[in-house]
Amino acid sequence: MDYQKCSSVYGACALIVISLSGCGSSSESGSPPVSDKPDVVAPPVAVEPPSVEPPPVDPPVVEPPPVVKPVPEMTAQHQQVERYIDNTAQWFTEQQLDCTVEVEQRHALCEPVLVKFSDGHFSQQRVDSKQTILVLDTGMALQSVLRYRSRIRATYRYDAQTQRFVEGDPSIAISGVGKKLLSELDQFTFTTPEQTEPRPGFVPAAWLADLAKIYTSKVPDDSVDYESQVPHVSHGTMVLGYLAEHNPEAEFVLLDTGQFLPFASHKDLVCDKAVNALLAKMQTAADSLTSDVIQQHGVEFINFSGGYTQGNVRNIFDKHCEGQLTEQEGKALLLAAKPIYDAMFAAPNTLGVQSGIRKIKGANEHSHALDALSYPHRTTVYTYTSAQQDTPLDISGQANWRSVLKDYAEQFEGHDFIDLFVNFGIEGWLNPDVNNSTPKMQSDVFGMRYAPERELHSSWAAPVVTSYAVYLQSVQRQQDENWAFSPAFIKAQMMPSLCPAKPEDTDKVKAYVRQSEACRIQDPLKFRADELNRLKYLDF
Repeated sequence: MDYQKCSSVYGACALIVISLSGCGSSSESGSPPVSDKPDVVAPPVAVEPPSVEPPPVDPPVVEPPPVVKPVPEMTAQHQQVERYIDNTAQWFTEQQLDCTVEVEQRHALCEPVLVKFSDGHFSQQRVDSKQTILVLDTGMALQSVLRYRSRIRATYRYDAQTQRFVEGDPSIAISGVGKKLLSELDQFTFTTPEQTEPRPGFVPAAWLADLAKIYTSKVPDDSVDYESQVPHVSHGTMVLGYLAEHNPEAEFVLLDTGQFLPFASHKDLVCDKAVNALLAKMQTAADSLTSDVIQQHGVEFINFSGGYTQGNVRNIFDKHCEGQLTEQEGKALLLAAKPIYDAMFAAPNTLGVQSGIRKIKGANEHSHALDALSYPHRTTVYTYTSAQQDTPLDISGQANWRSVLKDYAEQFEGHDFIDLFVNFGIEGWLNPDVNNSTPKMQSDVFGMRYAPERELHSSWAAPVVTSYAVYLQSVQRQQDENWAFSPAFIKAQMMPSLCPAKPEDTDKVKAYVRQSEACRIQDPLKFRADELNRLKYLDF
């Protein structure tokens, strides 16, 4: 696929753009814990003191599999998707379906309908049970209820009364047209000359630009929920959308962080500075996260594009409480949420990827106390960009890493809290049409358009790295069918210990290198190291 010729999912489409005020906040007064804009991101980050945990012995670096042509069944599937698009376009014409005309002239399917998560079903036939991803985020309703419904095992919300995570039933109000199209894409089946029995097939956004033009022009109001008038595009759809598209065989478990606000949900304890009582509630919640979510569904990967900082605590205290909150008191309340982090990042059979923050602009070990903790199975990530240039890195990150560190030095400042930097290969909003040959890509909220990313944001880095981890797992399973999942192995593959400092290195380079000698500057997108590419969906 030619990345330079992708139809834009931004601009006039306006389906994927997130406003500056809607991309997350550190406040718990009504916003979930998601990252803020670049360089002021709110999620917590990891500090891994070299003396705390000795570096693991690295296995050999997994090389990318050889390039192969699409298998005949993929070709048959693509042809049948094109036929579906043509038939759907003809259907719009024959039905004179245009939801922009006067109300009395509209087709009955223009009327909004309420669709619940419980209206759909999970389909084991469409997924690989060894690619189970837990996504902690907010605003994922449209994609979980319709577009990717058959791949969602369960959704969860937090019950503050019992301090447990219970299954949720999100819903959306969308036109009958939207319900029909998104359900058909989710449930798409195809046949091959050798197998006439219909079989499930994933339909990537990259194949659907023509259908998107028709749908969004004829039913423009589907960009918002008809009841709440809240746009469907959100922080969560950016994250889940990337994961669902770039991991076509993955199954998902979703946890709504918009309803899990540890300090806002228990503000009476924050006001009383009742650290032990809050800690007890968070331990109950963590036990539920472990047993009811992670173990229940056999989660291998966790994507957390957010987190909790002392700012969350202080915002609640300043808004609802009397008196003063000292830094030590705020830190103690923040650390009451530690059991949640333990459940996610100390789980023996789960690899967590979390968006990080650079140690600049006031971010430190006190404001991000949870992140000064070392977790063996957590990887904190951040973006860098080579803009229009392709990096000289190899798949391991070993070759030429010093030149990348030097050429883009400002982007690696305050690196202490970041485990892995991932290249986006874009210029960003100021120059949205400038990118390298393999930029970070993004689909629109409907999973119908595919184009280069326009925003450097650590929240968007997490799903890139999670997808890289899934890819590495698949390659390893391809090489050894008896391989047992190992978070430590995958983490060592992502950041092999092949980048030591040399005596002649500058002090800045020596300060950047960790005792583990991990190769922290990576460019998996250069090697198209994700499942969407490995499975050859973009070869058409």
